[in-house]
Amino acid sequence: MPVQRNSRPAPTVEHQAATVARLAEQIPAAPRAALGVGLWRSAVRAVDAYESHLRRYGLSAGRFGLLLTLFGAEEEAVPPSTVAQRVGVSRPTVTNLGQKLVAAGLVDRVSGGLCLSAAGRARMASVAPDHFGRLAAAVDALTEEERATLQAALPVVSRFCEHLLAEEEA
Repeated sequence: MPVQRNSRPAPTVEHQAATVARLAEQIPAAPRAALGVGLWRSAVRAVDAYESHLRRYGLSAGRFGLLLTLFGAEEEAVPPSTVAQRVGVSRPTVTNLGQKLVAAGLVDRVSGGLCLSAAGRARMASVAPDHFGRLAAAVDALTEEERATLQAALPVVSRFCEHLLAEEEA
């Protein structure tokens, strides 16, 4: 099986199994934690794939998220706090991304917040259909059973992440 290279560290399946076997006696939770490690490995691979996919458009995930939010907005200008809430990032992150996108000519800063410039709207009009088409094609490559399994797993993954973050914040 070829080794999949990630931009951030995550254990290979083989290394994960060997490590869990070695740690099982020292750390009783290691075998149960192996599922979490597997999720970590899959998450790293998913993020790498998504970021690689967005690089074809010359965009980072953050910039794309902000542009997509503005592209899909019903209002002409969206306040940075609203963009932050919709994208799931902090307001300073939106300010930073917004400044970069204003400098790139894709976003305009107006009194009510941020909106796509004419160049930004044209860019997203070409990028969004291709982006969603590629996502749909990736889903179409799965069997019906795999799609159902993936759909059913999404809330479980979200709960896992919420619990992991809650433990971190405690």
